[in-house]
Amino acid sequence: MKGKICIVTGANSGVGKETAKQLAELDYHVIMVVRNEEKGRLALEEIKTETGKTSLDLMICDFASQKSIHDFAKKFREKHNRLDILVNNHGVMPSKKILTEDGIESAFAINHLGYFLLTNLLLDMIKVSSPARILNVCSGSYGAVRKIRLDDYNFDKRRFSWFKAYSESKLYNVMFTLDLAARLKNSNVTVNTFTPGFTLTNLGQSLRSMRLITKLRSRKAAMPSDAAKIAIYFVTSQEMEGVSGKYFMKMDMKETTEIARDKKLQKELWNLSEKLTKMN
Repeated sequence: MKGKICIVTGANSGVGKETAKQLAELDYHVIMVVRNEEKGRLALEEIKTETGKTSLDLMICDFASQKSIHDFAKKFREKHNRLDILVNNHGVMPSKKILTEDGIESAFAINHLGYFLLTNLLLDMIKVSSPARILNVCSGSYGAVRKIRLDDYNFDKRRFSWFKAYSESKLYNVMFTLDLAARLKNSNVTVNTFTPGFTLTNLGQSLRSMRLITKLRSRKAAMPSDAAKIAIYFVTSQEMEGVSGKYFMKMDMKETTEIARDKKLQKELWNLSEKLTKMN
């Protein structure tokens, strides 16, 4: 696998860090994308020490900033001419409504638009590198959404709820995956999405309710290394060759909710995302 280039976002901790580590162990060249450089450096050195591998680089990107995403994509292009694997893993679970510098609610901006913008900025490189794979990490909480509110992604018309904001952003991950897979049908680039199930990570630990859930479910929770093994299977195994546009709960392929499969809503989401990221 030497010479194969992989990007893993949110790679300084949790599932992202473990995914980067396990890809490095397989001799891929891994680009660890993080927001906090200090934490990223610590994670990078830890992985190098534990694996004995040196084919890892650290790059900085704040997914709350579209300018930062553009800057990252530009710097990546200056250093590399291919991208074989993209793992969109970064995410937030905000406890209150926070607008990014682009004026967009943070869960929607980071969890969905961050995936959408980064993927589209690098998609031509991914196509050139085909066969290539994209994996979007999502959450089973997406299934809780019964009505899509693309007209109110900023929660201007509704009372903000951390759970609604997070679960809606995860629904958009699934919808984006299904729509992108259809657009890439004849390209030899596959894109899938999966939820690792409840995993012991730092996500949402600023929320009292999430800390309580973590405490109550910790014995049954997966470790980040176990969740990463599943991600590795999806982006490297021969069994996943040609498999695209699928949603997995851990290792099991599942049918998505009806709202996620709605092609009209997928198109509305894509058009809105293009408008907000100025990609159209």
